[in-house]
Amino acid sequence: MTSAEFRRLSLAARNSLGRLTRQTMRLVKATYERAAEQVAREVALASISEALAGQSAITTQSLVSIHRQLEAAAADIARAIETQGTAGIRLSVEKIGTLNDTFLGEAFNRAGVTKVNRVTIAQIVSGLNEAVVRSVVNRIWQDGYTFSQRCWRAGQRFQDDIKNVLSAGLAQGRDALAIAQDIQIYTADGKVQLMQRYGELVRGTREFSKRIPKVVDYRAIRLVRTELYESLRDASVEQGKINPAATGLWDWVRQGSTDWGCDCPDYASGSPYTLDALPSTPHSNCLCAVVPRLENEAEFNDRLVAWADGAPDEKMDAWYRDVYLPTETAA
Repeated sequence: MTSAEFRRLSLAARNSLGRLTRQTMRLVKATYERAAEQVAREVALASISEALAGQSAITTQSLVSIHRQLEAAAADIARAIETQGTAGIRLSVEKIGTLNDTFLGEAFNRAGVTKVNRVTIAQIVSGLNEAVVRSVVNRIWQDGYTFSQRCWRAGQRFQDDIKNVLSAGLAQGRDALAIAQDIQIYTADGKVQLMQRYGELVRGTREFSKRIPKVVDYRAIRLVRTELYESLRDASVEQGKINPAATGLWDWVRQGSTDWGCDCPDYASGSPYTLDALPSTPHSNCLCAVVPRLENEAEFNDRLVAWADGAPDEKMDAWYRDVYLPTETAA
């Protein structure tokens, strides 16, 4: 693998995250829909209870049961976002790890370096992958929340959004069975389909409808997408730090050319960066990539050949002593 191929494949890994985000969100969305179904069932049961009691509206007792089901649904959603999101983060990180594993394995093999084996290289990469995953999921963001806490906040917002759908339906004068269907249709198809069911808004409905997001899972989508791309950037930084072919410089590479009014164009034009000067993620939904600059493959190969023959090489000696041997000894 050449240095140019390494860069191309690094960007290809970034470009594949759109598909990974969609795959992750399909699994999460299924939990949203199951949760909505459970809440809708509770609302429908309220209709039956009220009919048997000769009531025409949902009673306070039934609302308590509905809210209790909403709390359970919010918890299910939060767990799903955290579980599926963490799995996606691990897959994202492994894309960069596999790339470095392949690059180093081919380079050492081509240069005839026998004192370095592929198993230990794979262990180095795997150990770093796990460290990056832990770092990403435990990081405290500028808002003061970790990934797990953000997942639980997204679950809570589902609870709030469905309460607003419930309140909007009550303000509209809809019966409980219609509201139960409203909840499922909104969760599956979004606000536009929900509003079409209402027809002309009656007094009191509009204020509740303003609080309902266009799609119920947009916060989860933003959260998952942000964390996947952040994990890929972190993996590129960490793997670049232990890759002996890396020059110690990184490029900030934009996704597309659309100007979103963010700092990313300036970050890209300011490349390359040393580790200390490398920009941090500027905003949610940032799709940019960070790619380490590698030595020219011919020059790196010549250094490896000389090192394999016993010639001192400060950079390779430090890598072998500080990265390779500790991993081999630990194994």
